Amino acid sequence: MEAKTKRNLIIWGIVFLVLLNVSSLGTIWYHRYQFRHNKTNMSLKDKMPDRRTNRTMRHRSGSPAVLTRELDLSNNQREEFDSIWRHYNDIRRSVEEEMEANRQEMGMIMSKADVDTSSFYAMSAMQSQLMLALDHSMIDMNLALRGTLNNEQMVSFLKRMEMMNKRKLMGRSGEPHKRKRTK
Repeated sequence: MEAKTKRNLIIWGIVFLVLLNVSSLGTIWYHRYQFRHNKTNMSLKDKMPDRRTNRTMRHRSGSPAVLTRELDLSNNQREEFDSIWRHYNDIRRSVEEEMEANRQEMGMIMSKADVDTSSFYAMSAMQSQLMLALDHSMIDMNLALRGTLNNEQMVSFLKRMEMMNKRKLMGRSGEPHKRKRTK
């Protein structure tokens, strides 16, 4: 091969490698910026809730409107419905907080150089028990809510529950719901 051709190939190779490095650095910079930007947005959302957050906060005090919309509940039924909802919502929230704390502790165990498998397995078993308790409390809540309704209201309630489940499975677009990957 001629010296000029070799030199041209080397120059183009170097140009290609420089462009590859610049694009890699740009990608790293972009993702760091995006992570910092999302982190500051999340902290701002916690400090200054928007209209949607206020709306959900308003419903936390009682049952969600999507369930009670067409039930025509009496005042006594509404109070009982809301108290049942609050009770089981408090249970759910405390179990989820405990599960999150356990998940973080399990992460800490896994990040150590010497992994303590016995404590990790114990935490994993505790997570399973908490998940089972969460499932039982949701079933108990559903049964307690049903106990406050008459036959006509029960039909409407079951239709609402079915609609909510379809919406979760199908998503708003009408296509089957796909789980998003989290980092």
